[in-house]
Amino acid sequence: MRRASCFVVLLTSLVVVAPPVEAQAPFLSWDFADGGLDDFFNPIAVNFSACSATFPAIPSGTAEVVDGEVLLTNSSLFGINLLLLRPDVAAASFPESRDFRARLRVKFETASQLGVSVKTRIGFEEDLLQVVSDFERTYTVSVFPELASESFPAGAISVVEFTSCHGPVEHPEWPGAEERGFVLMESPVPILREEWYWVEVDASGDEDGGPVTIAVKVWPQDDEPPAEPIVTVVDPDGLPLDEETRAPEMEAQFGVSVSLDYPDPRDANREPNGTLRVDDITLTSPGGVGPSFRRGDSDVDGAIAINDAVFVLNYLFLGGGAPACPDAADGNGNNSLDLTDAVFILNYLFLGGGAPPAPGVECGTDPDEDTLDECSYDRC
Repeated sequence: MRRASCFVVLLTSLVVVAPPVEAQAPFLSWDFADGGLDDFFNPIAVNFSACSATFPAIPSGTAEVVDGEVLLTNSSLFGINLLLLRPDVAAASFPESRDFRARLRVKFETASQLGVSVKTRIGFEEDLLQVVSDFERTYTVSVFPELASESFPAGAISVVEFTSCHGPVEHPEWPGAEERGFVLMESPVPILREEWYWVEVDASGDEDGGPVTIAVKVWPQDDEPPAEPIVTVVDPDGLPLDEETRAPEMEAQFGVSVSLDYPDPRDANREPNGTLRVDDITLTSPGGVGPSFRRGDSDVDGAIAINDAVFVLNYLFLGGGAPACPDAADGNGNNSLDLTDAVFILNYLFLGGGAPPAPGVECGTDPDEDTLDECSYDRC
C-alpha cells in the first residue's frame, strides 16, 4: 500500500489526455447529397393556440437542400425556423430506451442561434403544416456564434428545458444556473461565422420521470472531438409528460431550430430572413453495450474517490485483484486499463480535470464498443 501511495503522490502532478473512442454506427443518418428532407417536418407556422391570444400562430421559416446541405431561412415576419423529425420516423427507428447521441455540422451565416432539441414532444398538425406548442416538452442545446451576445464575444452555449408554450423550466442546480435557472456559458472554442462546426448532444435517461442526462460537445469540423463534454446537466425529474404528450404521434425526439432563443429563452429578439446551414446529421444509440456503471468507480463501491485510483495501481503494479467492472476502472474511456486511468481519476478529483467520459459519474451504459472483459456492477 505504501508503494501505491507513492504512485498517488507522483501522479497528481501529471496531466494525460485520452484519445477519443470511435462511436457506434448511427441508426439514422442524413448527408443530404440527394435530398433527404422527407424524414423531417418543416412547419409553416407554430401554433400557440392556448398560449397567446395576440399571436395564436407564428410563421416559421423554410428548409431546402442546396449543394448537399440544408439551408434554413427564417421567416421574414417573425424570424424563426423549425425542422423536426417526423414522429413515424422516430417510432420506426429509435432504440426502445430513446437514449441517443445527435451529431451534426453547422455553419452560421446571418442567423445567430442554432437549437438542437432532444427527447422532444410536440403537437403535429400535418394538414395545416404547423406544430402546436401547447404540447411542447423538450431539452434544447443552443449554440451562438461570435458577437451574438456582448457578454460572450467568442460565442456561447446554453442548455434549457422547455415545457408548454415554449416556457423555460428553471434548473438552478445546473452548472452556473443559480441565478438564471438554465445554463448559459461562453464557448471554450471560438465559433466563427462562415465556418463549419460539429455539435454533439448526448441525451440519456427516462424523460418520463427522470433522471435525464444531457451532455454537449462543440468543435471545429477539422479538429478531433474533445474528450470531455463542454457541459453536462442532470434533470432529476425528467419532462412533465401527461397522457397527451406521451402519445406516439407527438414523439419527434429530435429537431433543430433557428433564432428561437437569442440568447436568453425569455428574450423576444428574432432574426427575420436569418440563415444558417446544417449537414451530416447522425443519431446514434449511446448505450447498447453492457450493464450500467459509473465511470471511474474502479472498486465498485458506488462512488468515485481516491481509493479508485489506488485500486487501479494495486491491480497494475502490486498484484491486486482485477476489477469486477473493467469499464468502470477504465477512467479515461480509452478501451484499456493502464496507468493513465489512475492519473485521470486523480486529475478529476484533485486538479480540476474533466469528468470521466460517458456514462460519467452517474449510472449509465457504455456509449462505445470495446474489448474489455465483461462488467459486473451492482451499484446502479
